[in-house]
Amino acid sequence: MHAAMPIDQHQWRAVLSLAAEADAGSGALRIFAAMLVLSMLALAATSKSFYRFQRHRLMARYMSGGWLAVLIGFLLGRWGANVVTEDMLLEVRPALTFGLGWIGAIIGLQARGALIRAVPTAVRRWVLLDALVAIVLIGGLCALVLAFFLVHRAPAWWMAPIGLLVTAGIGWAAETRSLGEERKASGMHLAVLVQAGAGLAAITAVALHGLLILIPTRNNIGEVGFSLSTSALRLLATVLLASTMGIIGRFLLQQAGRERREMFVVYIAMIALMSGIASELGVSPLFAAMLCGIVITNLGGPKLREFDRFVLRAEQTVAILFALLAGVFADPRIGVWGWLLVAALVLSRLAVKSPLMRWSLRGQHQALPAASPLYLAPMRQSLVAVALGVAVVVDEPSPLNQELLTVVLLVGALSELLPFAFSWWRGESSTAPSPRPQSAGAPS
Repeated sequence: MHAAMPIDQHQWRAVLSLAAEADAGSGALRIFAAMLVLSMLALAATSKSFYRFQRHRLMARYMSGGWLAVLIGFLLGRWGANVVTEDMLLEVRPALTFGLGWIGAIIGLQARGALIRAVPTAVRRWVLLDALVAIVLIGGLCALVLAFFLVHRAPAWWMAPIGLLVTAGIGWAAETRSLGEERKASGMHLAVLVQAGAGLAAITAVALHGLLILIPTRNNIGEVGFSLSTSALRLLATVLLASTMGIIGRFLLQQAGRERREMFVVYIAMIALMSGIASELGVSPLFAAMLCGIVITNLGGPKLREFDRFVLRAEQTVAILFALLAGVFADPRIGVWGWLLVAALVLSRLAVKSPLMRWSLRGQHQALPAASPLYLAPMRQSLVAVALGVAVVVDEPSPLNQELLTVVLLVGALSELLPFAFSWWRGESSTAPSPRPQSAGAPS
């Protein structure tokens, strides 16, 4: 046997360099595999075969509303099989930012002026009151709990965490079929009002989220504070950027002809550019892309309307994908303060949402049913809240933000039980046709 040759310093460096490259390649492969797994699960969850399994109302809501995807994401994360971790996802942060921009653009594309003007005044009043109640009631509750249990911080530092919980509390789930079929004209009209209100509330929540993210600023040493001039400049830059991008995007989409593939490439490039610039400016990609979508849909013609409907087909897949991401990012170590927030937020939805709906719609010129399970619809949290929670974590992946995302997820999952608990207490049937998929944005 030959004696082992000593390895000199240059050879050691070469070996270490090869090992580092192999480790980096393995990490990249794991990230690619993780994103592939999540994408395949999102596609499978929106297939027709998957919906055939939905027979029970409650199971139908948890499956179509994305909550089963949240659970799967949690089980795939570091608290479960550790197949997909938050570190892997943060390595592809530009892709996550693009996904947030996609959701924001979808919400903006449905904010056509003619549609909003067609919404009854009573529904607009309902959404406005719902947002005000969320700001006052939920904002106050969250400020009390967080200030008592967590360390003292400057007021500007609390804008993001309290803002997330407030905006997550705005609105309700747009899906209504799982609550029970409405065969009478009055019941069907009420279902349309619920869906229209959910759409307006989604726009309101994303807009408020974007404004709250703009307000706090950081100085040269990283301290968070208020600067009215800086916030105003960032808001002005965002509005101008979104308007310009929307006008250019509309022109390019029209020039693309009738080929959907060409229009789709232009659309993807526009969202990617919009989201990337917004992220660099410290602006919410959801907010910036929503403004861009609003400009496009209000300037577009019949051809762009058809393309809007084509883009919206991917809405449910993107919503399920972000539900999976939310499950991976979730951190169950929320402590006493977290469970107090969950209880307070669920109870506030139980106590306020349905009475506010009845009071707001009392002036409708068209007759509404005196008793309907649809009056329980506002108790359920909107899926926009999931996207807002993921957006906060992607912007700053701190343990607190991950715990706040968990609070939002728990409130959403528990609030799904409220209408069905009432139905069970009343002795109503728990079976119904499978609901249509619920999206993270406004209904079409």
